[in-house]
Amino acid sequence: MVQKLGYEWKNIYRALSLADCNDNGVISISEFVAICDKVKVSIIPNEAKQLLRQFGDLSENSEEEQINYKKLSQQLGLHKESFNFLNKV
Repeated sequence: MVQKLGYEWKNIYRALSLADCNDNGVISISEFVAICDKVKVSIIPNEAKQLLRQFGDLSENSEEEQINYKKLSQQLGLHKESFNFLNKV
């Protein structure tokens, strides 16, 4: 999974940050998969379930399962300090 995400992670992370309206590091799993698909990284259902088990975020306000992409980025060793400077325009 790390290799699969690693090559395009900078682009994926930027897109996730832009889609994260609350700027809390959490996004729906369907948005996560759609963003990965846009950069040609396919996430199959079993991989999505694995990501949810490891990085899922339970929110009472959400109708859909959420994934904490900031936690994923840090724990998989994909995060770089320069990502913290990505600003929303």
